[in-house]
Amino acid sequence: RERKSNTGARKAGAGTQRESFNLYKQSRTIAEIAADRGLTTTTIEGHLAYFIENGELEVTAIVKAEKIPAIQDVVEKYGDDKLAPLKEILGDDYSYGEIRSVISWMRGGKPSYNS
Repeated sequence: RERKSNTGARKAGAGTQRESFNLYKQSRTIAEIAADRGLTTTTIEGHLAYFIENGELEVTAIVKAEKIPAIQDVVEKYGDDKLAPLKEILGDDYSYGEIRSVISWMRGGKPSYNS
């Protein structure tokens, strides 16, 4: 059997992330982008997290600066393998998208945010 390459899928994924990012740069909200593209807000937040990690988007575009230290602290204590336990610890004031964004920011070398 011949193995199929994932390269095409990765390129397609990068394209869909870029499309979400371009809409975001046009001052569209995450909810608007999700509705227009027929995707969930969680998916769009995941797309934007990619650009936080590679430094093209400031983490504070998604997460209020005052929330970052608490998320960062929990991630440093418990790791970032699974989001659900982190969300449970942080509570309802924090979204999965915010947690994912801070993790991406931490992985990307943590450029400073304006606190």
